[in-house]
Amino acid sequence: MVAGRITVMLAFAIKIFNILVVFGLNMVALYENVINAAAKQLGFVNSEPLNPILAIAGFYFLLGMIAAIIGFIIG
Repeated sequence: MVAGRITVMLAFAIKIFNILVVFGLNMVALYENVINAAAKQLGFVNSEPLNPILAIAGFYFLLGMIAAIIGFIIG
């Protein structure tokens, strides 16, 4: 199960790495500004820009675990 989770997480990590390579560190500043603007409009107080990334990473982690369990059951 650990391998399945890591494999799915790597797809997410590669997406982030590719975005950083293409856009550079300006993408980080842009991301923070977009997250802060969205949090302000939705009424979230003290929202960390890292929280959405962690939520998506957790979702990928969960999907990897589910895929590993299904693969183990199927054989």
